[in-house]
This record gives sequence, structure tokens and C-alpha cells, in this order.
Amino acid sequence: MLRKLVYTQRLERESADQLLQLALQLPIQIIDDTAIYPRSLTLAHQFGQPRAYDTQYLAVAELFNGVLWTADERFVRTVTPTYTNVFDINTFVVA
Repeated sequence: MLRKLVYTQRLERESADQLLQLALQLPIQIIDDTAIYPRSLTLAHQFGQPRAYDTQYLAVAELFNGVLWTADERFVRTVTPTYTNVFDINTFVVA
């Protein structure tokens, strides 16, 4: 995502580097729960998704009652009538 923003000149490279460093400091937890995969396929079918890529993240958010930020605007529009915890990362505002 950062590379795409730099490439499309929506973000300076130095800012992307800083954001990457901040992201690398986040306490990220690796989720290894096989229940995610069947649920992501169900969600992909439910929302007419050609791939289960984004629905895997949605399944994790659902499993942990979390929030999903994605750059896939179409996916956000598709699932937000059902899921209010899915947001377009392009609308994120740094305070």
C-alpha cells in the first residue's frame, strides 16, 4: 500500500519510510486458526468475491471482534451494509 501511494505520488517516499517504521513497531499477532479458512470461503461466497483474500482478513476481524482497514474500496462498499467494522484505509486521518 505504501509503495502504491508513493508510486501514484500521493505520498512522499520519506513519509512512507516513516510509516513503515511505525508499522514495524506495532504489536502484531500472527493468527494460526484453521477456522478462518472455511469462514473466509463462506464470506467470499456470501459477498460474491472472486478470491478469499480480503475475506480471510474479515474472518479474523470477525473471530476477534476487531476492525478491518483495507485499501480495497470495492470490498468496503460490498461488505459495509453487513459489517460496520470494515473501513477504507484511504479515509484514515492521522491526527
